[in-house]
Amino acid sequence: MDLLPGIDLASVLVGAVSGLVGAVLTFLATRRQHEVSERSVYIAAVEGLTASLRAEIERVNEARRELKERIAALEARIAELEARERALQARIDELERERDRLRDDLRRPINGNPPEESP
Repeated sequence: MDLLPGIDLASVLVGAVSGLVGAVLTFLATRRQHEVSERSVYIAAVEGLTASLRAEIERVNEARRELKERIAALEARIAELEARERALQARIDELERERDRLRDDLRRPINGNPPEESP
């Protein structure tokens, strides 16, 4: 059965179905491409965030290393100050012993003379 000269109903139906199938396949391909594109964007975002977090971990580790170095330097300085304090206290103890010895010497009679009165 010809609809128009040279075009039959079967050709029209095959063309219509073929066009419809093509449109559906194009729609599905576009939809799939959109999903793939969304996933690619999400994957790139996750990779970017991961890299950013790794960089932050490196900054934290560097800050930790610097703090440990500063702590070690401060502990060394504390040890130096403690050693200086011990040396100063030893000198004070020595001077106090010397002072006490001198006071004792002043209380002893010299050549039979009574000790001088201390103010």
